[in-house]
Amino acid sequence: MKPVIVKIILVLALVVNIADIGTAEENTQDQTPEQLQKIIITPNRFSQKFQNSTGEISIITKEDIENSGAEILLDVFRTIKGVVVRDYYGNGARSSIDIRGFGEASNSNTLVLVDGRRVNTPDLSGVDWMQIPLDRVERIEILHGGTGSVLYGDNAVGGVVNIITKSGKTQKPKFSVYNSAGSYNMNKQSISCDGATENLSYSFTSSHFDTNGYRQNSEYRSSDFGAKLKYNLNSSLSLKLNSNYHEADLGLPGPLNKEEFATLSRRDSKASERDNNVGEKDYYTTVGLEGITFNSGILNVDFSFRRRTSVSYWPNWWTPTISDTLIDTFSLTPNYTCTLDIFGKPNKLIVGMDFYKTDTKLNDYDTQTDTKSKDNDIDKNSLGVYASDSFNMTDKLSLEVGFRQEYIEYGFNYVDLTGTYSNICTEEKRKEEAYKAGLVYVLNPDTQLFCNASKNFRSPLTDEFLYYMSVAPWDRQLNTGLSTQTAFGFDAGLRHAFNQYLRMDFTMFNMDIDNEIYYDPVTFKNDNYEKTRHQGLNLQVDFLLTKRISVFANWMYTRARFRNGTYNNNTIPMVPLNKASAGINLGFWENINVIPVINFVGRRYMISDQANAAGKLDSYITADLRISYKKQNFEFFFNINNMFDRKYCEYAVTNSTATAVNYYPSPGRNFALGVKLEF
Repeated sequence: MKPVIVKIILVLALVVNIADIGTAEENTQDQTPEQLQKIIITPNRFSQKFQNSTGEISIITKEDIENSGAEILLDVFRTIKGVVVRDYYGNGARSSIDIRGFGEASNSNTLVLVDGRRVNTPDLSGVDWMQIPLDRVERIEILHGGTGSVLYGDNAVGGVVNIITKSGKTQKPKFSVYNSAGSYNMNKQSISCDGATENLSYSFTSSHFDTNGYRQNSEYRSSDFGAKLKYNLNSSLSLKLNSNYHEADLGLPGPLNKEEFATLSRRDSKASERDNNVGEKDYYTTVGLEGITFNSGILNVDFSFRRRTSVSYWPNWWTPTISDTLIDTFSLTPNYTCTLDIFGKPNKLIVGMDFYKTDTKLNDYDTQTDTKSKDNDIDKNSLGVYASDSFNMTDKLSLEVGFRQEYIEYGFNYVDLTGTYSNICTEEKRKEEAYKAGLVYVLNPDTQLFCNASKNFRSPLTDEFLYYMSVAPWDRQLNTGLSTQTAFGFDAGLRHAFNQYLRMDFTMFNMDIDNEIYYDPVTFKNDNYEKTRHQGLNLQVDFLLTKRISVFANWMYTRARFRNGTYNNNTIPMVPLNKASAGINLGFWENINVIPVINFVGRRYMISDQANAAGKLDSYITADLRISYKKQNFEFFFNINNMFDRKYCEYAVTNSTATAVNYYPSPGRNFALGVKLEF
């Protein structure tokens, strides 16, 4: 890797010494809320106008978050176009969002960022959506499709979700106090303070969330503390710090089989699973320098450290086990942006490097003998170098191209202290690449045509390599033949405002994937499927009926299929063909908003049913209602979720022979009410 670092330094030095050209960066701190909705950061890692994006973008504003009635971050995504939410236990603790139809593997094919810092874990535990308190979120940007792989690397196959946290803006400190309560003994409290002085902006948040959950042993209790600081050292250079501490305890109720699902309450849990529980802590700190100015551009540098620990208790009839996990992640992510004219037209170039070093330690303990039974040490290091260029070919037509090279190293050290399985000590090295090319034609500020093509990749997660043999001697093995997943995608779409009242966004996509990684229920290990295809369309319509009444509706069609081989032409499990949402904001009376919303999710095959033999989970429609009263700095709200008490499951699993089915029931009708005070 050292020669690569030298090359990067030389490239950065070359760019820094380009001819003396000033850089005009847009300062989003000075933008009004209306202007902020038209500025995006995620597609190119620098601020740009929404209309100049060459890909499909969804923007979730602060107002959208408030109108959603969500108590946790995950629920904000339920009505967003092109996104399917799956919550295993109904409390958000183990959940995923799916973009472009990846089913069970959606967590590892969607990259999630907080202020540009990746939060995906290197193992199968996935994204913990509860470690991102909703109280800290200012807005969310979703880049649909695989073009984000160039700038962000691994996992960005289906899309990139960038969660942007609140920053202080006003000179007078602003305090916010929030309290809510609801069904299943849910209660949530938070307090925040933010503001700005001449040189310092600050934001502090503290929150607590507590619920018994819909099902037995689905309780969840968490506490979070966050801080975001930015100090202006001079007119261009700033020192920033972003940190969050998350601590939680949760129960794992597990599934109900067909017989239990028919005879027990949907809220029940198996006796053997009523004591399954997890305690976890997750904290990070990011320190960075922003705006290191040269004649030719601006250099930003971020350094981050994250530690995630968890202790899981799994009682069972064979050997009750405690698993103790520690994951440390260090990252260094410098990037350099310069603006220059080529042939008299604006051109913006960003080059950078992403270095991540992750050390995972997983220890298993036998609770009967109180001794350690297994010792795992799995390392994953990656170095990605990238360049992306946005060039205005004409006043209306813009071109975007980019390339990334990524080097990945795995280190495995598995020790079975019981002597049952063979020890493993080995390494894996890989080199991957991603590229993109996109065009956007801005007919006018309200109408744009865009298209893009991209190659992206998803490397195996650390524990996807490991598996137990399905026959004697049931030895632990390392699947060194597991290949990196690569994909080539194409998107094309139209963003058009018919007038000041009616707007439409439409996108078609096609993605061909080689070596898509999936869990094979026949061999009990993760493997590669030779070829798959994900294609479909997303449609969003927004209609402003009056100044106080607005309507939205969206529809997603996704066809995700295996190609060739054993499951040729079969549908990838847990991917619905159709998903739709619609809602209306009724502001009939001053200070009062009534927002009914409906969600539809179509039928889909169960997890592990690659053979499409077990039948489909039923489609479902849920209706939610939010009523809020706002006056000056006071807000009161009342929410009804699943208003008609629909009985449904977002998640279910079968076996390789389709002879057994396990269901995870979703919550029934539930309520929440609360108040928010700002001063």
